[in-house]
Amino acid sequence: MKKYILLLLTGFFCLGAASKPTTINIDPANSLVLITGVLRWEDPALSPFSNRNRKDEELYRLLLQQGVPVANMIYLKDNEATLSGINQAMKTLLAKSNPNTTFIFYYAGHGVRAGNGPVSFANYDYAAGNEFAVSSITASIQQYFKGKSVWLLADCCYSGALLEEATTISKSGKSVLALTSSTSSNISTGNWTFSQTLIDCLSGFAAGDRNQDGKISLSELKAELFDAMK
Repeated sequence: MKKYILLLLTGFFCLGAASKPTTINIDPANSLVLITGVLRWEDPALSPFSNRNRKDEELYRLLLQQGVPVANMIYLKDNEATLSGINQAMKTLLAKSNPNTTFIFYYAGHGVRAGNGPVSFANYDYAAGNEFAVSSITASIQQYFKGKSVWLLADCCYSGALLEEATTISKSGKSVLALTSSTSSNISTGNWTFSQTLIDCLSGFAAGDRNQDGKISLSELKAELFDAMK
């Protein structure tokens, strides 16, 4: 039997926290997706990653296959993912939203944090004073997004900073799903571990259906990600 994922968008979800599953499907035709994958940077101090078997690109293709219209998706790759490029892409997509829209944000690359300061996701032209602050995601959503639900996904160090943003966004009455590869104070892996597990579950990977009921719930996705990231 082919497996399908039922995504559970009931308020705030974070990796490692308890969840109370209920099932709500999304409409791919009414979803807006921004995928940003940065594996090399202008600043040589930021170590590049291998671009072999890019999972950001694989996620983009998978969502297209599952029915998200190409016009509703923006994929920014490496030098396309400048600070202005990311901000403009968010504004362009969010401006298309309606009350039933789901917005999906995904980032892969370097997460940057100085001491206990705010977290940034390193844009291609990252430099001091020119960084994509995680908090700017919330600011853009609050300003431009008219939809009902948000997914925040990130595969990078300190990606757990998205959980705080999810809390803020949920206070406006929107449903928020936040899945991250690390906490806001920890580093992640450099091996696409989080992204591969996410793709497997979204693709209906049989092992992700832990209770063998023919679907993969959010609690099962959470368990797969938790075990993979251990």
